[in-house]
Amino acid sequence: MVLELEWLLLQDKTFLEEEEQKDVNPFAYNAEMLSKYYKICKRDEFVRCYTKGEKYITKHYVLFVYKTSFPLWRIGVTVTRKIGNAVLRNRFKRIVRAFFYKYATSWYAGYDFILLSKLPLHTYTLSLDSVEKEILPLMQTKCYMDI
Repeated sequence: MVLELEWLLLQDKTFLEEEEQKDVNPFAYNAEMLSKYYKICKRDEFVRCYTKGEKYITKHYVLFVYKTSFPLWRIGVTVTRKIGNAVLRNRFKRIVRAFFYKYATSWYAGYDFILLSKLPLHTYTLSLDSVEKEILPLMQTKCYMDI
């Protein structure tokens, strides 16, 4: 029993030492998801981007871009209930976040991007490739990314 407790304490100690040695950066990209610092969550930030930002319209999406003094780029995704059921809306949000994460090192810092879906979503048209084909050329021509 004593040996088991000593072994557990030793494991906890080595785990804590390993965690201390890691270079922890709250702004670092996470493999599973983007950090909360890369997301727009507050309503006033969305409204500021809608009213003062630039608006670009494509066939399926509306992109709002607003220049900020924040040292990072941030994204916001909005989908109304008219677009589809909750499963499709959440899938759209995941795909958009995956698109921004895929090109995470290419976006210029200091911009807020909000992507809004215009048309009803369908499972057969909703994919990462379709978002890339429509949004990536727009971002490249408007010089918001470094590719």
